[in-house]
Amino acid sequence: MSASVEGDYFAAATAGLSRRSVVEVGDVTELHVVGPNGNVESYTVRFSVTPEHLAKAVLSGRIDGIGKPEQDLLLQIYPNPFKPETWIPYQLSIKHVDSSS
Repeated sequence: MSASVEGDYFAAATAGLSRRSVVEVGDVTELHVVGPNGNVESYTVRFSVTPEHLAKAVLSGRIDGIGKPEQDLLLQIYPNPFKPETWIPYQLSIKHVDSSS
């Protein structure tokens, strides 16, 4: 299933045509955030369904770091082979430094 983000909120229904839930306690749902250009914008977030989620009919969660890569990446060079002007796209991850040591 997929759902569009409205502001900072999105919702996706997990019920069948008979209006019965298609998820059960213990099921794991995965969330992938994909931007309008088709790029993956966050790491995969996994949620485990609990009895409280089913009772409230809501499974909520927070996604941090959207658009921030988890690892350094060197992407496809353009054009290849090289021309007088060449683009070398890359992404740098955010490294957390422990200042207490």
